[in-house]
Amino acid sequence: MRDVRYGLIKPKFDEGRIKRFEDIISVIPKSRLAEDIGKGLRGIDKVIAKPETFKVSELARIEKLCDLSLREMLTIVSVDYKMPKLKGNDERYKDIHSMFKAGNINSFEEIFAYIPRKIVAFDMKTKSDRLGRLINKVETFSIREIFLIGSLCYLSKEQTIALFLEAYESQNKYKKLKS
Repeated sequence: MRDVRYGLIKPKFDEGRIKRFEDIISVIPKSRLAEDIGKGLRGIDKVIAKPETFKVSELARIEKLCDLSLREMLTIVSVDYKMPKLKGNDERYKDIHSMFKAGNINSFEEIFAYIPRKIVAFDMKTKSDRLGRLINKVETFSIREIFLIGSLCYLSKEQTIALFLEAYESQNKYKKLKS
């Protein structure tokens, strides 16, 4: 059964009283939240200390409990996160920013039409196969990984979130059509 305190989150967010993830924990005990999203207390302590380690799928469970949108949850967890200042050596990263501003890139997945996944994976210090799995199932990205890609592409937090959400919604719409 859903804890009634979850009902407080959306009104408090709308009033500006919930701005960061710690504010949610001040309303919902971390033990309750850990149980409701299937994380242990150690796991929830880790993500409270570093909210950028949240997986999108975990945020999606919390957003449903709190009656927030995924955009609102991404905004909440990204408040204290400083965008990394990564700069890839490939000039195509700058092209992605230009293409985004021109309206030619509208989804996270479209980035990889302009710059090979292998190059992005190398600059993120991950394997190309792993990045491919993340791209094909975007809810498995961590917040940190999303913003690493955004930083490489010279995108702001807001721009990165917008592109990511388009990919997330597209993949979820496709899944609903299949079932």
